[in-house]
Amino acid sequence: MSVARADEHTEPQAPPTTPRRWHALAFATVGAATVYFSFNAGGFFVFAPAAVLVALLLALVVHATAVARPFAGIGAAGGVAIGALALFAAWTLASALWSDAPARAMIELDRALLYLAALTLFAAAPWSRARLQAVLAGVTAAAVVVAAIALVTRVLPEVWPVGTDVAPDRLSYPLTYWNALGLLAGAGIAGAVHLSSDPAWRLPLRAVACAALPLLAGTLYFTLSRGAMAAAAIGLLLYAAVARPRGLVPTALAAALPVAAVVIAAYGADALTSAEPTSSPAVDQGRRVAVVVAVAIVVAGLLRVALAPLERRLAGLRWRGPVRPRTAAAIAAALAVAALVAAGVPQRVVEGFADSDAVTELADQRDRLLSASNNGRVDHWAVALAAFADHPLIGTGAGTYQLEWAQRRDTGFTVVHAHSLYAQVLGELGVVGLLLLLAALGAVVVGLARRARGPDRVAAGAALALVVMWAVRAGIDWDWEMPAVTWWVFALGGAGLARAATGGAAPALSAWAQRRTVRLLVGVGLLLLCVTPVALGLSQRELDRAARAFKRGDCAEAIDRSLAAIDYVGARPQPYALIGFCDVRLGEDALAIAMLEKAVDRDPRNWEFHYGLALARAAAGEDPRREARLAHRLNPLDPRTRYALQLYARGDREEARRRALAAPLP
Repeated sequence: MSVARADEHTEPQAPPTTPRRWHALAFATVGAATVYFSFNAGGFFVFAPAAVLVALLLALVVHATAVARPFAGIGAAGGVAIGALALFAAWTLASALWSDAPARAMIELDRALLYLAALTLFAAAPWSRARLQAVLAGVTAAAVVVAAIALVTRVLPEVWPVGTDVAPDRLSYPLTYWNALGLLAGAGIAGAVHLSSDPAWRLPLRAVACAALPLLAGTLYFTLSRGAMAAAAIGLLLYAAVARPRGLVPTALAAALPVAAVVIAAYGADALTSAEPTSSPAVDQGRRVAVVVAVAIVVAGLLRVALAPLERRLAGLRWRGPVRPRTAAAIAAALAVAALVAAGVPQRVVEGFADSDAVTELADQRDRLLSASNNGRVDHWAVALAAFADHPLIGTGAGTYQLEWAQRRDTGFTVVHAHSLYAQVLGELGVVGLLLLLAALGAVVVGLARRARGPDRVAAGAALALVVMWAVRAGIDWDWEMPAVTWWVFALGGAGLARAATGGAAPALSAWAQRRTVRLLVGVGLLLLCVTPVALGLSQRELDRAARAFKRGDCAEAIDRSLAAIDYVGARPQPYALIGFCDVRLGEDALAIAMLEKAVDRDPRNWEFHYGLALARAAAGEDPRREARLAHRLNPLDPRTRYALQLYARGDREEARRRALAAPLP
């Protein structure tokens, strides 16, 4: 084999028409929003997505009205992705017509609009490699910040204590879900590898990115998330195959031993993955792990600097052997697969995946890392597919999987989502909804893959790796409902799909869109889109206050706050139910029944409101059996609905009243 000098990879420069401050703004927006979502339960609940959606829509209003060519970056690929996602959002809202639960559709609409706004905002301006790099850096920086705080809560709990409501044996703070935190840490690993390997970044920043890898790896380990680890591996392999940056080898060499040291130390700290991670043995183990992480961070950064000459040397080499590098890699991969098949690994994985309960029964949570169990996901998917079989074209309606699970499940385990974006969309929105979603995601993936074949290979390859790893993980979990790990996927997609600026006269449609009147009308339309998230966010704020007041027994406050929530969004059933329960406490039986009937009308397939109405009728001395039977039919395995069937078992109204007043609330 002989070597010869190859073309140097030059550091990309931002186009002169794209000021650096806009790249800094993109970095800050992505990073700040991701951190905000992370510390608000991953953005799962209504208020956080609504707040960020309003901010993005207002940014689009300013962009549409202040820029002469506000959507010059939206070409064919971006148009397909935006159009398909917009139709998906519209179909989500339309599903309220056949689900009879408009509030569920509104909440799902807000989430879809959040991702649509991110995609549109970052695709609107003409293509800029620097902007895509800024988004990648923003995602990575946010992941590092969140991972660092999460790891501190585990290894140094006295520095950052967390509440007792957080899962003890698996690291989940601040997102509150370990698999989502694992995915964010995995995305941070892929992003940090890119920042450390891409020569477009200065060496000090590359060293910092490499230094972050042991920290991110430690956080990922303590989540014990098998899916996140697998997704991270897929993302790294795809990045290496597509981007092929010249700094990848030095990064791997610099990070390998520090990352291995952290993982080994973390695995040895068995008390940190026990039911009591703040016990005395756990605290001692945590301090040792913290020292290892700190040393590994420093070593990884220093090694990356020390290996910089190797990067420059590798840049001057070209393979002259009889077999091309890609062919050699393909042969090596084929041999590795053959070895795994010969060892029977695929068969054991398939057999292990068929076991739904193995992971939940483990005494040592570390053993889950070697288990291939589906952990109940097959049951979740089966319910979604059963709903699809009943309504193949249109589904059961956005946000209704929770109701399907309650009615169809064969286990007492309660879930809200199907643990698969694609299965849940198929069940809730039918084949139409799934095709629209796949069209949007497919356009993003194809657009990034095409861009990665050109001079923007490294940055586009990194974006492609992050999007693909998310898309794979979304197939086995409910990442769509966690904006902290999803919204930036569409920001990356928008920045990566933007078309290059074109000179000369603008096309007729583009010229028409440049007219000031048209831009003002677009701005007004975007402002109108703010109405729903603002109303939902304010309604949720009042509803949260009402729930807190109800829990502490302050029904006057609970009723006032519930009425305020109704003023903002009258379609939500929860405030009516809270008022009804308060009316039962206050002895206002007729009002209680009327309020719970309104809750039932707004979500007629929700067992909780039928159950509440049965309690209210029994407390008022009325026959509760019809509502009790409906509640039991909608959730036959819940002990509360079985209890409701006994309210009027003897036909004694006074006994039914006593039982109702003593019954557990939903």
